[in-house]
Amino acid sequence: MNKIQEMKAAELAIAERKAGLSIATLEDPNYPKTDLLIALGWVFAKRENPTVTFEDYGMQFTLDEIVGQLGLSEEEEPKPAKKK
Repeated sequence: MNKIQEMKAAELAIAERKAGLSIATLEDPNYPKTDLLIALGWVFAKRENPTVTFEDYGMQFTLDEIVGQLGLSEEEEPKPAKKK
């Protein structure tokens, strides 16, 4: 399960408003979503540090780091079991 699934509805709304994008854009591979990913990570960061700004959060981490923090990074495909 990724961290987005753990978010409260109000947190999702805050992230969507900040990014100006719906959470549904994450499903569209052709839609730019960097602002949304930063906003989602920022909302989580605010749980620990309520004073962190969107800009500071976005400048602190790479996109790959934010994707990893959100639990969205692609995991290695499981290898098939060897036949005996």
